[in-house]
Amino acid sequence: MSSLLPQPIGASGRDNEDKRRYVAAHLAEVEYRTVAFAINSEAIACESELRKQASLNPRLYRFPT
Repeated sequence: MSSLLPQPIGASGRDNEDKRRYVAAHLAEVEYRTVAFAINSEAIACESELRKQASLNPRLYRFPT
């Protein structure tokens, strides 16, 4: 997940510098979570649910893929 950190401490891989600066400024508050799925439709359904929850509390899902 070092691609979420700005240079020089992070690895390249993400083009959104604003997200990288946000993560660096709030690193103690950031919770990294990853979920593995066997099929793409399961991942899409999970992300849909996360987006739904974020509509109630945007802090829950700040950076969708």
